[in-house]
Amino acid sequence: MSTPSAEESLNEAQKCAGSDPKRAEKIYNEILEQNTDKNATQAENAVVLRHQEIALVKLGELYRDQKNAEGVAEVINKSRAFMSSTAKAKTAKLTANSIYCPPHLQAQLDLQSGILHAEDKDYTTAYSYFFETFESLSSQDDPNALGALKYMLLCKVMLNLSEDVTSLLSIKLATKYAQLRDVESMRAIARAHQNRNLADFEKALRDYQNELSSDITIRTHLSALYDTLLEQNLLRIVEPYSVVEVEYVAQQVGQGRQAVELKLSQMILDKIFHGVLDQQRGILLIFDETTADNTYGTAIETLEQVGKVVDSLYAKTVKIA
Repeated sequence: MSTPSAEESLNEAQKCAGSDPKRAEKIYNEILEQNTDKNATQAENAVVLRHQEIALVKLGELYRDQKNAEGVAEVINKSRAFMSSTAKAKTAKLTANSIYCPPHLQAQLDLQSGILHAEDKDYTTAYSYFFETFESLSSQDDPNALGALKYMLLCKVMLNLSEDVTSLLSIKLATKYAQLRDVESMRAIARAHQNRNLADFEKALRDYQNELSSDITIRTHLSALYDTLLEQNLLRIVEPYSVVEVEYVAQQVGQGRQAVELKLSQMILDKIFHGVLDQQRGILLIFDETTADNTYGTAIETLEQVGKVVDSLYAKTVKIA
């Protein structure tokens, strides 16, 4: 849809919002369903996104005026997909500020914003959104506050601030949740991560499987954290050696040999350490990082300069002769 058509559609929807809200709703949804064109310029796509932003806000206002709680909730869900194409969490704030949202829906917006920031590994900003959500839901005695608290604890772990977990659970709002199994599961993860103990980490995942695996956000981030912890443990084991048996490394980390071989291969390819896997002999050869030797390049450069001097002297000799 061209820019003028989109503007006309927005104007038409705004005019018929009072007399024919169903028609206005349909127009706003049609605008929101448009996709940006990969072949279009950045400015053209920005115009499309701006129209969608206006449509999203106006649709929320339409539902608000109709006292349509389900419609407002639908706008919140639409805003999450829309945030992936724009400034993500900023759009959530814009939507919330442009239309009135009840505290519960505002908390859900903050929660989605925090999840998006966590996906971008911006755990500091994510924590602030989760904290706002937790405060709001706790004040309403909403059981979903527990989920926000778990996300806060997850952010502390992902920021390598596992030691802050205990102090966080001592604040007034969190004390009533501190002894719950869901919170204990995150406490166990924090302890294992702080001690860099892979076995304890795996034990926590087994002991609290329901608490840690039922939430896709927590499951995804813990999977990445486990991978990092495995790398750290493998490095700690292989670094003292120049040659080490893969079977021995696998025993030390409590993993299968094939899985360890695959991970070591990946680490070598990622240049986390320098080495070669000899699968026939079942050993790993580790060597120090080689430093570039510039002697050859320096010698070539010197010879080039000598050549220039010789050519210059020869030219002068020809002139004298």
